[in-house]
Amino acid sequence: MKSPLTPLIALLAMLVTVAIIRVPEMVHAQSHGTSSEETPRGTMDGVNTSFTINFQPLPFSSLHVYLNGLRLHRGYDYVLGGPYFETIIFALPASAPTIIVPQPGDVLLVDYNY
Repeated sequence: MKSPLTPLIALLAMLVTVAIIRVPEMVHAQSHGTSSEETPRGTMDGVNTSFTINFQPLPFSSLHVYLNGLRLHRGYDYVLGGPYFETIIFALPASAPTIIVPQPGDVLLVDYNY
């Protein structure tokens, strides 16, 4: 004979399974913090213009990029790209006189919220 608790136990087992499967998604989606003086990944060889940071800046305006201690301006000195906007791309906008390309020995640092 079935116990009257059998359907309840099955439901609880299903809920626990769903919770276990969804926890990593929720943790990743809700993770947040601040990155300070992070060095973006990328080769500083005077040719490479793309550098990757660890997280997507949220909001984008929280990203501050410094090259040799001077703060650069998003949309003028660099743009954000990549699937999660975690790539700093030094590009030549129409209004900029020259493109900034980090050279060997330069110090590239970023601060941002994520």
